[in-house]
This record gives sequence, C-alpha cells and structure tokens, in this order.
Amino acid sequence: MSKGFDAAGPAALAVVRATPADAAAVARLIEPGFARFIAPTLGDVGRVAFRLYVTEKALRSRLEQGSVAWCAVQEATAVGYAELGCRDDRPDGIDHLTLLFTAVEHQGRGIARCLIRTVTAHLLAADPPVGDLTVNASVYALPIYERLGFRPIAAVGEQDGIIATPMRLVLTPASPSAASPAHPPGASSARTSSDRGARGR
Repeated sequence: MSKGFDAAGPAALAVVRATPADAAAVARLIEPGFARFIAPTLGDVGRVAFRLYVTEKALRSRLEQGSVAWCAVQEATAVGYAELGCRDDRPDGIDHLTLLFTAVEHQGRGIARCLIRTVTAHLLAADPPVGDLTVNASVYALPIYERLGFRPIAAVGEQDGIIATPMRLVLTPASPSAASPAHPPGASSARTSSDRGARGR
C-alpha cells in the first residue's frame, strides 16, 4: 500500500493506493458485506458473477494491470476499498466506480466518504480532469450513494443477474463528496461483471 490520506484520531484512518499485495485482504473484506447486504437481492447467476469478479485472483490481476484503487486502513487492517474503471471498458479508465466496500464491522464511521473524497481529489487532479463519476448501485447501496452526492441517471436494470441503478456524481472542487467533512454511514456496493460501464465495467 502506498502512502495516502490520513485522518487524525486515536485510531487514525489512512486511505492509501492499493497494490496487488492487498488483493487477499480486499477479497476477505468484501465477502461478508456482499453476503449480508447484496447477495439476498440477487439470484444465483448474479451472486456467482459478482463473486468471480472479487476473487483474490481477479483483484490481483486488475491491480497488476494498473487498475486505480485505494484501501482504507486502520490499525494495519484494511477496512474499506474503492476501485475505478472505465465506462467504455478501456483498461486505463478512471471515470466509473467499480467497487466501493466498507468492512461490515466498520460501517457507519465515514469510511466510504473518506474513500470517495480521495477518489474525487484524484479525478479532479487528472489531466484533463474527470468531470463526472458513474457507478451502478446495488439496491442496498442506492441510498448510501445518494448521501454521497450521486444521482440516478437511468432506471434500475438487470444484467448478468445483477440488479443495479446507474448513478452519476458531478465532480467539482466544492462537491459534497470532495469537500464536506460530514460522515454518513459507510457503504458496501457492488461492481461486478454486470457493473462494467453501462454494465459496470
């Protein structure tokens, strides 16, 4: 993990760039949240598609290929993860949020917002800056994304067994996710094989 944003406090949260070495910890972080909050809204096809996307091998492969991602770390433990991709499926894209997860036991502590602030700052600093960020929100994550400033841009849909609502966050230096110190509940949200561009990847 490379050095990133640090939040002051007795158990400080650091948001750092993820590396292939983090894949196993990220896979372990994601599964409980997916099983508890998202899997119940999906059929067998959707559950399998998602789990194939977030295996340790799949995560490591994307990170080795240059996927832009961050881990939120507290007391040397990964407690959150955010990963970017591309709406048109280019491997170098950073305009679509493909994964945003907070460990189940750490939800409600503002970790998702810290991750989104880091993502937003990265996109605004790009050359040229990225103007908006999209995500395909699971049924569970939809209200969480709304609190983070995302707005629906299309009706809920289903692909590869994944039910999701396309959403967009317009990026400005003063946007709530970029600048607000408020901390809404942390989020678990899914990007799967059906979360690629229009499908989530």
